Amino acid sequence: MLFKIAFRNVRRQIGNYLIYFVTVSLTVALLFSVNNLILSEFMDELSEEIADFIQPILLAVVGIMAVVIAFVLGYATTFLLRRRKREFGVYLTLGMTRRDVLTIFAGETGITFLVSLGMGIVLGLGTFQVLVAVFMNFLEQPYEFVAYSWSGSLLTVVMVGVMFLVASVASLLYLRFAKISRLLQGESTAPRTVKYPLLWLAVAVLSAVGLAASVSLFTDWLESSDFFERVDELALYIAIFFLSAGFLPVGLSRSILWLLLRFKGLSGRGAGIFTVRQLSARLNASSLMMGVLSVLLVVAVIGPNAFFTYNATIDADLDQHYVFDIESDRSYFSELSYEGDLEIIGKYAEIEDACIYTIYEQTQYDEDGEFSSSDDYIAVKDVSYLCAMLGYTMPETDGKYVIVDILAFAPDGAADETFSFDESKKGDAISLGGVQYECAGTLYYYNTFLFSSDRLYAVPDAAVGFLRAAAEKDKAERPSDGTYVPPEPFSVNTTAADNLVVDLADGHYDAYAMLEELRSYAQSDPAQNGYTNYSVRERDRMYQLGQIALFLLGDLFVSAVFILMTMAMLALKILSMIAEDRERYRMLWRLGASEGMLGRSLFAQMFFFCFLPFVVPLALCFPLVPILEYTVQGSALALSSGAIAAQVAGFAGVILGLYAVYFLIAYLVARLDIRRTLRAVG
Repeated sequence: MLFKIAFRNVRRQIGNYLIYFVTVSLTVALLFSVNNLILSEFMDELSEEIADFIQPILLAVVGIMAVVIAFVLGYATTFLLRRRKREFGVYLTLGMTRRDVLTIFAGETGITFLVSLGMGIVLGLGTFQVLVAVFMNFLEQPYEFVAYSWSGSLLTVVMVGVMFLVASVASLLYLRFAKISRLLQGESTAPRTVKYPLLWLAVAVLSAVGLAASVSLFTDWLESSDFFERVDELALYIAIFFLSAGFLPVGLSRSILWLLLRFKGLSGRGAGIFTVRQLSARLNASSLMMGVLSVLLVVAVIGPNAFFTYNATIDADLDQHYVFDIESDRSYFSELSYEGDLEIIGKYAEIEDACIYTIYEQTQYDEDGEFSSSDDYIAVKDVSYLCAMLGYTMPETDGKYVIVDILAFAPDGAADETFSFDESKKGDAISLGGVQYECAGTLYYYNTFLFSSDRLYAVPDAAVGFLRAAAEKDKAERPSDGTYVPPEPFSVNTTAADNLVVDLADGHYDAYAMLEELRSYAQSDPAQNGYTNYSVRERDRMYQLGQIALFLLGDLFVSAVFILMTMAMLALKILSMIAEDRERYRMLWRLGASEGMLGRSLFAQMFFFCFLPFVVPLALCFPLVPILEYTVQGSALALSSGAIAAQVAGFAGVILGLYAVYFLIAYLVARLDIRRTLRAVG
């Protein structure tokens, strides 16, 4: 019998439970999708290549969010309980025991749990594949069906079960100890007056000033050259920002409506005074909740926008560190040829151009056999070829050498964005192998990392022949077992390192597999002292994309949970308040207020109450655009403020869209409830 009553109650209260069902179902779908993705075989393979530590971090984040969801659902359940407290009071008055009432409520909770879990998993089945598709698209990989994870599904069921258990405890305790008179009381006991309204008005003003000041100070800190040495200041600015974001809605809710009540001409006509009085009482009792929700929404706005903006800088950052798609240097003692590397690379991507060149280093020692100085050399023809690969034609040298030097910034009047040629040192000479070579000029390169050496000499073929012979001689004299031999006084040691740069055709490829095969090939080198380093632009790009994708997954999950919980708390809170105000609406109806007037009053109350926590997050979007723009410019890519503004506005639009859906559902449920009350009056 008690279970039948519980089932009937859920069916009859479906309007009241609608928002609760929607929120819990969406939350379960999110948990199901994220847990399945984190514990899927696809994620296991990805984490091995990217960062094994991210997977447990994501699981920890999901666990923390499950705790947050449990407490929020417990808070929301009390709203539903307050909406129906008269009903439970009647049960006790009619002779039911406390145990019977608790059994009915526990049965309703169990039915809600099963229905929400079932709907959430059904939604999660599709949401998971959508999430996988978005995740793979973010990683620029073709979508492939990913099998569901039994461990992820089981973890979701366990989490949701614990969440409902925790959420039900507070309500069960309330029903266990609440007095019958308290349950039967229909009027709200919220205070009608605001204590110290001027103080709260000052809090609102100071919070607004604190928000503006913290944003301004953070911008100044970001633009300073020593911001790493001022991290303690950053912590202070963040603390001021979040405290201000929390206290601004509190101050506004306790001061603005007091002003409207004090100056009644501002309250409008008709039901305006009634609307303001109701809001004043409700907001006064819920001001702290407004502040907490405001902070949660601020976090939900900042996080995803920051990650999406940083993602747009990856290619530009890589362009600063990669001149070519693949770069490699190999010890001169290696017995491998770069021709083998090119064959492997060609299996994975189309090679547009490549250059194999050698850097020679001559080290001079003093009379004590200590290091004195060193110079780096390269063939002029190799420098000319490398420049041609980058679209620059180096002047003819006519058998002379060229100084190749790096500059931090482009010189004034530079005709090219990467190279410039200066003849100020023309006529200088160097000696190699007893031959004097005259300088043709200095080739400057900037805004790129073309060579590992900051300065080197590009010499003609005759000098390169001498350097190669000297390097071969020193290589032959080195002990085969790698034993260190101290240099002779006034000696000159010549070593060499082979290098490879490759330009690939446009298009993505499996950079991880290619790099693994290249490294396997390098390890087959029979030379004991040989080594090979590889730098693959596509691999680093995919690595950074993967890391951002994983962190963004966690951030979006947290943001979605915060947004859903905020919407649900606001909607259920206002519905519980409207349920307590039925008698007041009935009295206004009897006094001559029209249904349209009452509908407008209801709309105004709900809109102001639900919109207040969004004031700070939405206002934050305006300074967030220039802050993100400056951050991006400082990291190598100057995105237009319009592009960043469109991103921020798009995310704000998503939040407002969800807000509109929840608000509309809550308003329609409340309006239907009030209409039933008025029709009952006749």
